[in-house]
Amino acid sequence: MDGPATTGDAPADPCEPDTWCVEEAPVAGTLLSAVWVADLDNVFAVGGGGTILHRTNNTWTAMTSGTTKDLRGVYGLARDDIWAAGDGGTLLHYDGNVWSPQGAFTSEDFGAIWAAASDDVYITAGGKVVHWNGQQFSSRNLPGTVFAIAGIAANDIWVTGESAKIDHFTGTWETGIDAGGGATYFGIAAFPGETWVSGFSQTFRFANTTWTPVATTTGTVFRGFYGISPTNLWAAGQNDVGHYDGSAWSVESPAGAAASIFGIGGLGASFWIVGNDSLILHRRER
Repeated sequence: MDGPATTGDAPADPCEPDTWCVEEAPVAGTLLSAVWVADLDNVFAVGGGGTILHRTNNTWTAMTSGTTKDLRGVYGLARDDIWAAGDGGTLLHYDGNVWSPQGAFTSEDFGAIWAAASDDVYITAGGKVVHWNGQQFSSRNLPGTVFAIAGIAANDIWVTGESAKIDHFTGTWETGIDAGGGATYFGIAAFPGETWVSGFSQTFRFANTTWTPVATTTGTVFRGFYGISPTNLWAAGQNDVGHYDGSAWSVESPAGAAASIFGIGGLGASFWIVGNDSLILHRRER
């Protein structure tokens, strides 16, 4: 659900399987909002003040973003085709060498981002979803405030947010979908034939045309999901990380996760979690 990526030739991972490893960020006291994995030797995280971090050779370094705006979303199609979005209509593209600003929209803040192609990019922006076609922006007004987005294909995109319910793009927008948890949801993830959203103290799974509530057991509000498979799903929010094994959620508070968690992303059995106060956690499954 995190998009196309390749495994790459990564060095040996120092994090032991099935354990949580705290990784050192090269910046202190920064809110890291989102993380995306191109391959196991190219991991990218974005955050406050224009922060963009790059993990390679098992070490995080700061990149030059060219902006001081808070960045809130990152998504890519390859290690040399990555997008970051943030406050003040900031949209940046990385070509493998430098981050460059793309177009000019408005002063409205951008949030989460998803791309089907380099000329087919979708960004949440308050009460709308903004589309970048490689040359210019267009937008579609939607109910509420949307801040979470997930896609499977150019004609299969899901968004949700505060007082927004759920919206689904299949070439046209179907809006106001209610999963059963009211109007506000915080995170969203999409597999072929299966979609998840997180609400207050529970999650909701959409499959076979039906939304089904799945309790989180601890009342945790998840902000994001990462799926290894539909029966091996991870989610993160507040100070907790949840794991869905195909039947139920188990929730834990990993050592080192004292700060609030905001983003999760990965590739295969390896994934990263980022959050407030420059929090970076890493885990890999056996």
